[in-house]
Amino acid sequence: MSTKNPSPRPAGRTGHAGFTLIEIMVVITILGLLLTVVGRSVYNNLREAQVTATRAQINKLALGALQDYRRHFSKLPDSLDELLQESDKNMGDPYAKPADLKDAWKFELQYTRLSNSKFKITSLGADGIEGGEFDEQDITYPDDFDDV
Repeated sequence: MSTKNPSPRPAGRTGHAGFTLIEIMVVITILGLLLTVVGRSVYNNLREAQVTATRAQINKLALGALQDYRRHFSKLPDSLDELLQESDKNMGDPYAKPADLKDAWKFELQYTRLSNSKFKITSLGADGIEGGEFDEQDITYPDDFDDV
């Protein structure tokens, strides 16, 4: 009968399998660095997406609801609130919904009627105040739009 001797355990190791504190700290540090890099990229992409969404919202309002209103009434509205009113000329529907009059940051769009055919729509950006840089920069139709 042959019996095998169990292999001796290395010095400093107990009978428990697992990771050392150093190994866990190294993994947590690596994960933290990865999350920092990826998180910053995701955050920047989100900021850019909000600017793009706001530009699209303004463009939709300028070329859609405002032009429909002008075609039906031969003038632009005095305020964007007029677009929310139901109109028989628009088959009993409003020209816009309340969400259409807000930017991606949920701030009200600023509207100025310059004449019966000219207007200006402005989003004050992520901070909701005039001026700023990056996503806090104002977006103004038609000034910031190339297709107008």
